[in-house]
Amino acid sequence: MAFEVSVDSYLLGHFIDTFEVEQEARLEPVAVPRREGYLSDEAYSTGMRIIMGGLIYNDDPDDTRSDLNILKNAFSKGRKLITLYDDRQISAQKEFFRLSYEEQDLRRVRWEASMISDDFGFVAVNPTVTTATVTTSPSTSTSTNAGNLEADLVIRLTPGSVNIASGVRVDNISSSKFFTYNAVITTGTYIEVDTANLTVVDNSGVNKLENFQGDFFGLVSGANQIKYTGTTSSAVLNLTYRSKYDGP
Repeated sequence: MAFEVSVDSYLLGHFIDTFEVEQEARLEPVAVPRREGYLSDEAYSTGMRIIMGGLIYNDDPDDTRSDLNILKNAFSKGRKLITLYDDRQISAQKEFFRLSYEEQDLRRVRWEASMISDDFGFVAVNPTVTTATVTTSPSTSTSTNAGNLEADLVIRLTPGSVNIASGVRVDNISSSKFFTYNAVITTGTYIEVDTANLTVVDNSGVNKLENFQGDFFGLVSGANQIKYTGTTSSAVLNLTYRSKYDGP
């Protein structure tokens, strides 16, 4: 697969010849949930700086100026979706866009752009959904993060023919992290745990965080063994995630 970069819907194509990724890190006060309900008041926040550049060249200076205007519009103000190949992307905002003219008649223009993201890592364009129907307890299924960074996760617990009793537990054996949900989940409803947004809601969107205890875990790189321990009767464990990468 050829390496391609697009900014929103604009494919840079032959205009790009350099691409760099830098990790950003800073220490700032944030509330981070930990097992047993304790909070840490400091944590590292990470992001990415993406630097890219290239050369615009045409025999006709007017064509060069036209291409340049299109490129400048692609890097205009606001958040942009940068897509690599056609399978991974990150949302970022312009830090700078600069030009240098290599010929007086403007036929050759060198450009460089820096984009800043508040997230670290490119996520898969298409989400992966894995569904396991639980008939025995404990029951273990596999979800694979194809990237090399931990992927955020949305976990949905849906009862089968009977309610899921209080105390149901979900482990990621691959990372040694787990959580329990300490309330009954009745048939016809579900509970959804969003590990990126640190939320726990029911099917009506009502906050149920008070019933949650443990880790908001994601998926480590590679195959993850996810274990369900609790009421069976064809309960469904549904995981939705986007594999995450540190670059191309």
